[in-house]
Amino acid sequence: MGRMYQNNAAKFSAFAEENDKRAIFLKNETTKTLLKTAKTSILESEKTQPLGQNLFAPAVHERNFMMEDTL
Repeated sequence: MGRMYQNNAAKFSAFAEENDKRAIFLKNETTKTLLKTAKTSILESEKTQPLGQNLFAPAVHERNFMMEDTL
């Protein structure tokens, strides 16, 4: 990799195709790793949170009370 194939279209085409395959492979591996990390993180947080507790609910609850106070 890293060689220039300016004078040979067939070699350049093969080089570009291999580059594309490698980029797709790396993207897929990165995506798999990110999904696995996110899943693990979510599962770990569920272990430490009481069942039914939603992290976003308190903020929405507070916002609704604040809006009621201004009416």
